Amino acid sequence: KITTRKSPDGEGRATWERYEMRVHKRLIDLGIDERALRLVMRVQIPEGLNIEIEMIDV
Repeated sequence: KITTRKSPDGEGRATWERYEMRVHKRLIDLGIDERALRLVMRVQIPEGLNIEIEMIDV
């Protein structure tokens, strides 16, 4: 959590705001073929969302 002052000029009341960055991680193991992988790659991803795909040959 980061605490910052609302009015940085030093005038007025000493009021503070708190900001928090939340990081959510999900790990999904899929045993899929090439067709299913293409479908996963076509999913629309919102801006600002990071997704990593790692392929492991078992």
